Amino acid sequence: MNWRERNLRRSGMLESCALLAFVTVLTGCGSFFVNPTLASMKVSPAGLFVQSGHTQQMTATAIYSDGKTQNLTGAANWTSSSPSVATVTSNGVVSGLITGSTMISVSYQSVTGSTLVTVSAAPLTSIEVSPVTATIKTGQTVRYTATGTFQGGATQNVTGSVTWASSDTNVATVSGGVATAKSVSGISQTQIYATSGGIVSQPVTLVVYPQ
Repeated sequence: MNWRERNLRRSGMLESCALLAFVTVLTGCGSFFVNPTLASMKVSPAGLFVQSGHTQQMTATAIYSDGKTQNLTGAANWTSSSPSVATVTSNGVVSGLITGSTMISVSYQSVTGSTLVTVSAAPLTSIEVSPVTATIKTGQTVRYTATGTFQGGATQNVTGSVTWASSDTNVATVSGGVATAKSVSGISQTQIYATSGGIVSQPVTLVVYPQ
């Protein structure tokens, strides 16, 4: 092989390496240009109570695959499953008409979120959760009841209409009033409470024992 052939081969190898490096860099950089996708829609406040004849502003929040959020209240599509109970405007304003319940839903780019809205004759003044104390083992569940008291003294079971929370989700989680004990290494406890709008119940104590 003479010097000309060696130079041509070396030049070809350099060109191949340069092309490979360019493709590699382009491929690696491609991930920086992937747009996040819309993962879910959140409607708030959740588990809302509205007095008949009154209105309440709701908010639609888009949650994207990268964890970022965006307020889409005015851009999303709002609907009420029972418009005779409550209506909702294109800007998320709910109007309570008659006593009852309806699902208020919001959708954007085929992604939907919803929450239950209850219309009452009087405003909700307090929420009481029972049992006040409960003890279970890892993997077991306990069912809670939320009782709402309305202005004037009337009470109603609102277990399915409120938002449930646990102060320590490493000890137990709660959804729909049912708390599930997590795996713990020792005796642990968490506080369970229910909310609706600005009304928050007194927390109750759940004690979890390891298996």
